[in-house]
Order: sequence, then C-alpha cells, then structure tokens
Amino acid sequence: MTSFASTSSKEFIGQTGVYSLMGELGWGYGRNVCRDRNGNLFVIKLWYSHTRQSREVDVLSTAALKKCHHFAQFYDQSLPASKKPFVIMERLGSNLETTCLRVAIQTLNSIEELHYCGFFSRDIKPTNFVCGYRFPQTGIVYIIDFELALRFLDKDGNPASNRDLRRYTRGGTTEFKSLSQHRQQPPLPLDDLESWFYTVLYLFNNDLSWFKYGKKFRNKTYEAKLALRNQTDISRNFPEMMAEILRTIDQFPRNESPDFDKIYCFLERRMRDGGYTYEQEYDWETLHRIKIPYGLPPHGIGYEAKRVHHKMNASDQCYN
Repeated sequence: MTSFASTSSKEFIGQTGVYSLMGELGWGYGRNVCRDRNGNLFVIKLWYSHTRQSREVDVLSTAALKKCHHFAQFYDQSLPASKKPFVIMERLGSNLETTCLRVAIQTLNSIEELHYCGFFSRDIKPTNFVCGYRFPQTGIVYIIDFELALRFLDKDGNPASNRDLRRYTRGGTTEFKSLSQHRQQPPLPLDDLESWFYTVLYLFNNDLSWFKYGKKFRNKTYEAKLALRNQTDISRNFPEMMAEILRTIDQFPRNESPDFDKIYCFLERRMRDGGYTYEQEYDWETLHRIKIPYGLPPHGIGYEAKRVHHKMNASDQCYN
C-alpha cells in the first residue's frame, strides 16, 4: 500500500476518494469542511495518531451497523500507511452551547446508544454534541468525537476481554469529568452519565461555579463538584429535577450498567409538567421555512421520548 500522498497541502487521499480542504467548521480541533471530486460536502477530522483515528472509525462503524441515530455517517478514512490520519464523515451543524429539556433527553439517548454499541466516551461535554445540518435532521442531536472511547462490550454484547483500565485513568475535560475521573480511578460507563449531568447543568446555566478555576486548579473544580452534593439551593439556579437526577446517578452501582430509564423519568416528568411537546421546533431551526408536518419522527428524540412516555405511563412509577 502506498503511503499518504497529495497534490497539494489541502488535498487528502482516502481509501475511496480524494478530498479538498475548504476551511474551518468551528466545532472541534482538527475538524474541517472538505469537498470530494463530485462537489459533495463532508467533514474531515484530522488526527495526530492512528490509534485515536481507529477508535473513531470503530465507534462510527459499529453505530452504523446497529442502526443508531445519533451518530454522524462514516464515509471514508486515510490510507493505512498515511502519515496524516483522517476520517471523512457526514457534515453536521454547530455544537450545542445553549439548549433545553429535549436536548437533555437527546444527549442522554445518544449516550445510551453509545453504550448499546459497547463503548463509553470518557469525554462527554457540550461541544461533543451537534445538531443536524439539513432539515429534517436539524431536529436530531448527534454525538461526536470518540478518540478517548473504550469498548466494554464485545460485538455480541458480552463483557469485553479483561483490560487493565488503570492505563486509562487520564482523560476527559476538567469542567465535565466525573469525580472518579478526578480521582484517576479506572474509567467505567457510569462516568459518562455524571459528565452528562454536568453538561446539562451547563446547558441550563453556563455560569457553573467551578468554571472560574480552569485546568490549572483541578482540585478546586473537584471540591466544587463535591460541594454541589451538599447544596440545598441547587434548584435556585437549575430545574428542581437536577438535584434528583444527581442523587440518582450517585446511587447507581458503579460496576453495573446505568439505568437510563430512571433518568428519562425525571426529564419526561418535567416535559409533562411544563406543558412542552416534542413537535415544537428547536431554537436553532429556521422559523420561516416551509413547515412539514412530521409529528414524532421515526427515530431520534420523538421515538425515544415516545417510548419512555408510554413506558412510564404503564407503571406511572416516576410521577408518584
């Protein structure tokens, strides 16, 4: 196999096509818009390491095989001997900096799908979620960036071969990493839920107390997250359900698969009490476009919320 070659510094040769770099997209380091020889637009993610690139390809390929809905479509990758590894994937929209309840449900749904594929992220944060680029995919939230992901289930859904997870104690983004990640304990899928919780806190109020410390004072960030557990006024700045969700996540057995339905329960109750519907447009969707009556879409948030809604109504366990 020939090594990486290109006719210009902005041209990349993949296994199935040639792509020209067009400029920065703006949602993640090393991620750019590119065009193939037919003029089709994609996103190219550039890597320094073949190891991280292979993790990304493994996650995206598995998600496609299992017909998941919250992952960008994978199209191509660099040649095996390339000195500049890259991945070509579906072009998506901007990352989520401000959002609402339905996005909290969709981001949770995407993490559940990731775990269903047998991986956990280790780096859940707002900038690793993006909205679709074209209607009707604009109503779907996608999870991206899997260079830190680890496999914990094999392709048959059985526990993966024993791996020394102590090798992977470093990782994650300081502001959103779990307490266990701060302690540099071996990572587990439950860490994704705690990071998701901090992500949702940020989406509701992007002035979290520990943001002022930054990466240089990780110990203070850790202490602030611990203190959050003892705050009686958490509901002053966030929806009341957030305190309940945090207690629930903290009570999950660390070595078992998280019970996502318990978290959906709180979000669905808030949707019901607030009178919100899943047919409402998101803030980022164009208001003047021609309306298409799609109701609950066949997949994505409508599908998942409908499933949870019916499930909860059957037992009504989280409304008592």
